[in-house]
Amino acid sequence: MPIMKLSNLLLCIALVSACTVLPEAPPREGEFAQPATSTGALSTAAMNFSPPLTEEESAFHLLPAGRDALAWRIALIDNAVNSLDAQYYVWHDDLVGTLLLEHILSAADRGVKVRMLVDDMDLATAGTFSNSDKALAALDQHPNLQLRVFNPGTYRSGTVGALETLGSRFSSYNRRMHNKLLVADGQFAIVGGRNVGDEYFGLNPEHNFIDVDALTTGAIVPAISEGFAVFWNSDLAYPAHALADADQGGYEAIREENRTYLEERSDRLANIANVSEPIPNMLSDIAAQMHRGTAVFLEKQPLEDAEDTHQLYNRLNALAGSVESEVLTSTPYLIPVEGFLNFTRTDSESGVKTRFLTNSLASSNQHTVHAHYKKYRQEILEAGAQLFEMHHQPAGTLNRYFDTPPAKAESVTLHMKATVIDNQRCFIGTLNLDPRSIEINTEDVMYIQSSALCTELGDYIIEIMQLDNAWQVSQGEDGKLLWTSHEGTTTQQPVQKFSDRVWDFLYGLFPVEKQL
Repeated sequence: MPIMKLSNLLLCIALVSACTVLPEAPPREGEFAQPATSTGALSTAAMNFSPPLTEEESAFHLLPAGRDALAWRIALIDNAVNSLDAQYYVWHDDLVGTLLLEHILSAADRGVKVRMLVDDMDLATAGTFSNSDKALAALDQHPNLQLRVFNPGTYRSGTVGALETLGSRFSSYNRRMHNKLLVADGQFAIVGGRNVGDEYFGLNPEHNFIDVDALTTGAIVPAISEGFAVFWNSDLAYPAHALADADQGGYEAIREENRTYLEERSDRLANIANVSEPIPNMLSDIAAQMHRGTAVFLEKQPLEDAEDTHQLYNRLNALAGSVESEVLTSTPYLIPVEGFLNFTRTDSESGVKTRFLTNSLASSNQHTVHAHYKKYRQEILEAGAQLFEMHHQPAGTLNRYFDTPPAKAESVTLHMKATVIDNQRCFIGTLNLDPRSIEINTEDVMYIQSSALCTELGDYIIEIMQLDNAWQVSQGEDGKLLWTSHEGTTTQQPVQKFSDRVWDFLYGLFPVEKQL
């Protein structure tokens, strides 16, 4: 018996009272993308364009503010009459997670066919859905709701589960589904960087993320639905009802807990449109607010042994084509892969202005990643690019994007994954510019050709880059790095507390860059 397998067995024996093993997956038939619904408010809104969208056209509405991003998710869920498909890497059991789940269950009650696909990593570590496979199985018993878990761990409880990634399943379990999307009635979809949790929608009073999604309708939606179906039908998508035994109708008990939880915290939701009752104007007026254009939906396939690990990154580079004047990129985590800096240098030498926005040590929520990014700062600058790092306490008016009153976060982290090229073409999705996103995890991205939408997105990124909101990193005459913001210039990277510098040094000693 291989050493790794033997070690797992011994651990399981030692912790037998806490070790539950994943049952064998039951057989299941393939399900295809849901067809677009021709009735209901979403169908009416999708046809409310003058002139009508052509067969090739799509329309887009940028969602930079967490409050609007949550309101639009609720609007799509509440107005669906036939189908809802939701695919997320993280789904917390906090206020936002509970709220959206309650709206989804209400949709299922009225006959909407719901499919939810959630990655197992957060379920195993963050307590989502009460951190219980029985709760997941109970939700899956709703007659109109199917819930699947992507790439579940073999050990469902106890210390063994936490150690699984160190064992024989490291390669396969390490590959997570980082995708994020919502499709309603095959008519409207939301694609972008937000997971489901308070901090993604401005409702965490301590720490929030600044991010972006795009609401879309038109020709791109069937492609997004087909992309969801690829993952839904994957062998790695495990039916939740097979995870554990659950009492028939057990989801009703979960709903009672949800409703009590929401009632006790209703004051925190006072500024979210659509929470207590639908707002008809959201749908009736949306066509006039959307930008027309074309789009391509891209995703990295859910294959355990994909031969082309750079498949999504390479396709994006091919679509980007030649650049005439400017590239703006926002990425929370920036660890250049092979050839990336050469591409930046080539653009800079041709007169193209390249600007990167990423997290500072002070704003980063992933200090291990930052500890390995920092050594590339000088190379990025020498390649001719400008580099900006997020301030953890912006002094400008950015809080209108990342705070939803009454919440007022003490700090903010950049979480937006987006690129704008010449204000004509742009990418919005889940892809970070680091080895984990490019080579390991699955991801999805919407490539958009719309000068109006891309200009709006570019203006948003540039606003964050202003010195009220970010530090510009540059080189002094002696070659050393400088950080400049509204607070002045410093020669040390900004931190929230001194211990951040200590951990930044220690994390940099770990040889884990290819896993970040």
